[in-house]
Amino acid sequence: MSDVIRTRALGDLVGDTFRIYVKDFFKLSGIVALANAIPAVLIFLWILTTIFSVFLHQMKPPLIPAGFEEEMPFPSGWWHWFIIILVVETLFAIFVYPLMNGSLIYAAVQANNNQPFRILEAYRSAGRRYGRLVGANILYGLVITLLSITIIGIPFALYFFVRWLFLPYLIIVEDTGIGDAFQRSTELVRGNWWRTFGILSLLWFLYFGVTYAFELIPMIGLFAVLLGIALPILTIGNLLLYYDLRARKAKEG
Repeated sequence: MSDVIRTRALGDLVGDTFRIYVKDFFKLSGIVALANAIPAVLIFLWILTTIFSVFLHQMKPPLIPAGFEEEMPFPSGWWHWFIIILVVETLFAIFVYPLMNGSLIYAAVQANNNQPFRILEAYRSAGRRYGRLVGANILYGLVITLLSITIIGIPFALYFFVRWLFLPYLIIVEDTGIGDAFQRSTELVRGNWWRTFGILSLLWFLYFGVTYAFELIPMIGLFAVLLGIALPILTIGNLLLYYDLRARKAKEG
């Protein structure tokens, strides 16, 4: 068994996650920023528009031209921006996120193997599997969304969220088809659901912690958050967890 595919204690998994994240921070962040640029700009413009509209509404009447109050774009303009962002974010989640996520996974694999990689190389690798990544993402998201509609379905949504967590990792690392990815992810998580859920929860906690830390940085904090600079932490951590589960299943025989 290779040193890459091996079991890891929780401390080793977290430590290796941040080691890889820091070592290749700029390239990993570049992959995310390249995909998130358009949604980030739209959200930023929406924030500016909302702030400006609120500011104008709070101005004293003498400072606002006569008749201008009735023609103010707020709140209708606010909702126009909101709808545009909602549509863009939905399209992004369906068609762009799988490509970005696949690129991040490829980059994390290369970084974990101490192999060099380039941003466009990572996108090309994910692009060759684009149809499978999008297809798996749609099926995965559809099941989770439908189950989450009712309160009764939320526990089942959480169960399948964890059970099928490794779909894109299997498509990138093992080059599986969509059906095989669902089956393989189920096999990996079987008997390890609670452990997977616990580690995943910790990774999300660390992700939000790093995101909050970026928010504290003057001037660039907002852009770092909008561009999702901390997202590679989740991808790297999930990849190492995937390797860990593969190693454990191999030991079980």
